[in-house]
Amino acid sequence: MITVKPIEDNIRKEQLLSHYGCSAADSTILVMEDGVYELGYVVIDVIQGKLRIHDIYLTNGSVEDPKTEDKLYIDFLMRAAASYGANHGAYQMENCVEELHSFFVSKGFVLEN
Repeated sequence: MITVKPIEDNIRKEQLLSHYGCSAADSTILVMEDGVYELGYVVIDVIQGKLRIHDIYLTNGSVEDPKTEDKLYIDFLMRAAASYGANHGAYQMENCVEELHSFFVSKGFVLEN
């Protein structure tokens, strides 16, 4: 069964968040797993009612040239992030992963900048 939940390893969380310049107070990482196997993660923050997706990483896939299964995982992580954001007061989403702009537009995002 595939699950997505906030990362539990605080050391890894701090390392990853520092890589993206995110603070632990506002940011988190949602990890997607199939049993004991990590499939990927999404780095997000919620600030002033806006959920920002900083990165989506796939363990055995690519966001630059996603295959069918990769697109499924990306979509799954995007929706999990949206749900997390809604539960934490976000009413707007922003994607910061340039390689995924067209994918997100196909899911209903609007390009603004």
